[in-house]
Amino acid sequence: MLLWIALPTLAIYLLILGISGYLNYQHSLASAQHNMMELAISYAARFDAQLREAVQIAETNASFMQTAGAPADAKLYEQLEQIVEQSPMVYGGAIAFEPGTVKPAGELFAPYVCRSPDGLRRVNIDRSVYDWYSDPQYTWFNWPKTLGRGIWTNPYFDEGAGNILMATYSTPFELDGKFGGVCTVDIDLPKLHESLGRDFERNLHFVILTHDGHYVYDENPSRIMTKTIFDVAAENQQPALEALGRRMLAGASGFGSVKNWDSPERQWVFFAPIESANWVFACRFPESMVLADVRRTTAWNAAALGLTLALIALCIDLASRGLTRPIVQLTGKVRQLGRGGLDVRIEQTSRTKEINQLAASFNRMTGELQSHIEQLANETAARERMEKEIDLAREIQHSLLPKSPPAADGYDVAGWSRPASQTGGDYYGWIELPDGRVVLTIADATGHGIGPALLITVYRAYLRASAGVTSSVEHTLARVNELLLTDLPEGRFVTAAVAILDPSRHQATLYSAGHAPILFREAATKSILAWDADDLPLGLSSSMGGAQVRTVSFAQGDALVLITDGFFEAANTDGGMYGIDRVRQCLAKVDGEKAEVIIDRLHDEVAAFVGSASQRDDMTAVVIQRLKVSGVKAAGSGRSGVSSSAPVGRECLSSMESA
Repeated sequence: MLLWIALPTLAIYLLILGISGYLNYQHSLASAQHNMMELAISYAARFDAQLREAVQIAETNASFMQTAGAPADAKLYEQLEQIVEQSPMVYGGAIAFEPGTVKPAGELFAPYVCRSPDGLRRVNIDRSVYDWYSDPQYTWFNWPKTLGRGIWTNPYFDEGAGNILMATYSTPFELDGKFGGVCTVDIDLPKLHESLGRDFERNLHFVILTHDGHYVYDENPSRIMTKTIFDVAAENQQPALEALGRRMLAGASGFGSVKNWDSPERQWVFFAPIESANWVFACRFPESMVLADVRRTTAWNAAALGLTLALIALCIDLASRGLTRPIVQLTGKVRQLGRGGLDVRIEQTSRTKEINQLAASFNRMTGELQSHIEQLANETAARERMEKEIDLAREIQHSLLPKSPPAADGYDVAGWSRPASQTGGDYYGWIELPDGRVVLTIADATGHGIGPALLITVYRAYLRASAGVTSSVEHTLARVNELLLTDLPEGRFVTAAVAILDPSRHQATLYSAGHAPILFREAATKSILAWDADDLPLGLSSSMGGAQVRTVSFAQGDALVLITDGFFEAANTDGGMYGIDRVRQCLAKVDGEKAEVIIDRLHDEVAAFVGSASQRDDMTAVVIQRLKVSGVKAAGSGRSGVSSSAPVGRECLSSMESA
């Protein structure tokens, strides 16, 4: 029992732990990414602030030159010394004049002041130092002149002047409305890295790249301004690093992960632009450090789960000990009940209210079960008696049907009936009159079952009592109707058709009380005639017998077919009914067949139509057919007996064949 309680609890907690762990992982990862992205943006902003300070110094100097004009040489150097002393990040400053403005056209004049171990050093960068005017590698003069705005140069080693790794911001100025030269400010990059790096985390790994991917700063000095990030990616066969590098140089902030960038461990890289210089700052963090919080949270969750499960198991164990003892007792009592001990009872001595209630319910159940079993036995016995009585009624009803066909020379007569239940409300039969005529009938009481079966039995008795009293068919049915009116309950009635066959004249008088259609097959034309009822059903009205009696003449092969609505109202599984038209089509196809075969064919076609659908109403048929002269005669007296080859399940099929 403890296991069945603990296992679902464990499964639920494992599911909760999995979901919680996943959510914590996503939250911690997003938080770490946000924090480190903010850190990268902050560091990039610090570099950018230092560079913007240098830009401001150069722009201010250029504005002064453009406004005040070129002072004396000594004043130029003093002005540059003031510029260098403004910021410890500024290594040097220069004012390079366009040749021919303040000096002769062929002379280069660029006063320059920079830091040195002995203090500030003054230098005129002329051709003896290097040709910054004609040599295209010195972009700090030509690019501002060409673009007409200030620019940052790529870092370079200023050999001959500053003799350090530096980056220069140059901005142009005008003299007398024409290009006069450029003002520059040099940033000591190693000192800038050292100064800002002291504010960074000790284990922070970062790089600075130019707009084309060259290293401005890296922990490996050999890469600075000699290699690009794409060179490093190619050397290490790292296409992921190359793709990340292209994202970094796109000009936006972001992050990504890469493996084997100076470390075998996967690293998270967060980058942000240094906008003033069009550079990129990128810092790297090991993935283990990024996910450290996630692992700690997962460990705490696992510990909490284990402790919670242990407490739950302990509580379940203590509770189950108090529950299982009376449950074991209850189990034993249930087994006794299963072996038939209906008088078993449980003592209500538990300290648990629910267990006592369960015991009381068990005792009440056993008492009620014993009572129900006795009641069921009585009901079973009553039902068996009822079934025996129904079987007896069915046998009696079956015995009331004709045992043999009537004596009608020259005619083949057959009848068949199948009830929808054990007893039915349909009937067919015939009565042989002393003068050689035969009274034939088919009838259908409303409904099916015992009630209609009793009603149709009453109809049979009244018909047999009336057939010898009156000589006409309409008077016979009128007499039966009078008798039924006094006996039938409200809402009950009988439809019936009665024919009196005179074999010697080959005629029959026919009258229908609510029973339709009456079908007649003409052998010569193979046409099927259908007649409506002549009067109301029996048992509905006392005014009956006013309609004209129908007289039917039989030529050789002609057949009168009487059927109940169980044939044409038979329905298939889709709800479609067989219908009168199909009945007529079936009768039109039988030619020269015996009466019982006609019934067989009609039943078989109805059965094929309904398929697996159950029979909903009683089915009864009577066929009176005049034989052809060439018909086969039966042996003996010329009258055939009851057919012994009736289809399986059909009841009381009778036929007669005479020459």
